[in-house]
Amino acid sequence: MGVSLRDANSGPQDFGGEMSPSLVVLRIRARHNGLPGLGALFDIERGIAMRRISGLAMKVAFFGLLFTRPISVHAQVQITEIMFDPTVQSGWEWVEVQNTTSAAVNLDGWVFDDDDDSSFSMPNISAAKGNTLVPAGGAAVLYNGADLNFDPSRFTNTWGSGITLVPVSSFTSLSAGDAVGLWNSQASYKADELMSSTSPRRTFNSAVSSINFATANGFPTATSGHSIAWKGTGSVTTGSNWVASANGGLGAHVSVQTTTFGAPINNVADRGTPGVVPGGGASPGLIISEIMYDPASADTSWEYVELYNNTGAAINFASTPYVFDDDDDSSMTAANITSGSIAQGGVGVLFNASGTGNTLANMKAAWGDSVNFIPVTQWTDLSNSGDVVAVWSSLAAYNSETQSTMSPRRTTTHAAAAVTYDNVSGNGWPTNNNAGSIFLANLTANPATPSSWTRSDSNNASTPQPVLGDVVDSPGGDVGSPGYVPGTVVTTLAGDYNGNGVVDITDYVLWRYAMQTGTTLPHDTTPGSVTTADYDVWRANFGQSGGAGASKIVASVPEPVGCVLVAMAFCGIGFVRRCRRFTQMKKEA
Repeated sequence: MGVSLRDANSGPQDFGGEMSPSLVVLRIRARHNGLPGLGALFDIERGIAMRRISGLAMKVAFFGLLFTRPISVHAQVQITEIMFDPTVQSGWEWVEVQNTTSAAVNLDGWVFDDDDDSSFSMPNISAAKGNTLVPAGGAAVLYNGADLNFDPSRFTNTWGSGITLVPVSSFTSLSAGDAVGLWNSQASYKADELMSSTSPRRTFNSAVSSINFATANGFPTATSGHSIAWKGTGSVTTGSNWVASANGGLGAHVSVQTTTFGAPINNVADRGTPGVVPGGGASPGLIISEIMYDPASADTSWEYVELYNNTGAAINFASTPYVFDDDDDSSMTAANITSGSIAQGGVGVLFNASGTGNTLANMKAAWGDSVNFIPVTQWTDLSNSGDVVAVWSSLAAYNSETQSTMSPRRTTTHAAAAVTYDNVSGNGWPTNNNAGSIFLANLTANPATPSSWTRSDSNNASTPQPVLGDVVDSPGGDVGSPGYVPGTVVTTLAGDYNGNGVVDITDYVLWRYAMQTGTTLPHDTTPGSVTTADYDVWRANFGQSGGAGASKIVASVPEPVGCVLVAMAFCGIGFVRRCRRFTQMKKEA
């Protein structure tokens, strides 16, 4: 089959706007063993009703798209690699799938899930979020689209280019020995629900592909940061056919660290009142008046604890070092509050200034320059599910507590201030919202009483300013082979923008659409903005076949070419009738 579009200048055709009088030849030739003798040749003068002619040309292309769009060969999409325990869990889990057919498979409207998470109310793979095509005979990687802001470059920056990526909106959390599946519709996914509130919540009876990669099923054990991958031979559901990825083996390599420059390093969803003196008359002494134990910001560097000083005198930590700790971390060997001060009747906010913590400049940039932040050189991480926090007026007082090698490791009998907090509303404590601190609304309230504490929210607390900095996006160091499946032969077919294994008129339509809408062009061998250079690639390779976008398996399923020829034949008949009508109209004029 061959289709060509050319003019006297041999350039890409613009079917809209003013037309030059140059001659256009739209030549449609079709030959197929099943349809002998089908062919047509049309020479049309470009100046005669080209808008209508272009509509017909696009109709030909439409039918070509209709019959050559990615087909749904459900049973021949299989899971071939799983990264279930990356070095950094959030955002960097992924699953590789392979399309064993000779036509691209579209995953739009499909569902990816494991067997124990709550059910999704709608498909979590959607073309609205990015690419959903798995190239013919090739592989694609399902990645955590939501956590990576649906930006595939963040994945390829750490793992390398040339990987076909499919974003998953709500990526199910994976674990060792998990079971995962892929369903081709929400209906088939719902059909496997067990209506259970405990694991397992679903079967995989209706799934296109599923893997239970428990070691009890013979699957390999993988250390943190290493994927497990199919060897390329035998059944993908047989554990002995899988291996833990090792650098240099079966295409596996080590991911590299990537950095995002000028990105927010905190989360403006945090809510708190650091530096605000609570109302009411306080009892004498040092009082813990606010605790930020679970900020929305990504790590513990944004935790803080506020102190109200009602000791009757200013506290100078440089001259009288204090100790801040909880009840379950290893003991401090030196005071960790050694600078800053709190005036009588004022507040100071202890923050994480350890080597992996934060800076005074960042804390002030987020919460305000007027806040009296006090650095803690060795920070104790605060538990999100309840903890004991305390401040001792000296290392000697700290060491005088009863110590243990197990939690709780120490008492707080000699602490200058201590609070045992929780996040269980049934015990009277404010429920954790993963963003807001808890604070004493009134200093007359007893800090040991749960009802004395209030959760910070948008109605009663401040919002931090975004703080920009250089952020490590992916730490690197993971080992895997995303996008590579053993046993495939990598080939590239330039100009095959829809990945159906042939450069044809439908690829031209995709190029025109991308040029007009400013969207990206799938399977573009010259990545970047869509230009006439991409047309030149299509034109130079028109009629070529045998590639499959990313990779191709030697044994393949034949394409349904006959359907395309029939559709184009009918369009050709309509084309002839229109041309005769145009000629008649010109004579009558």
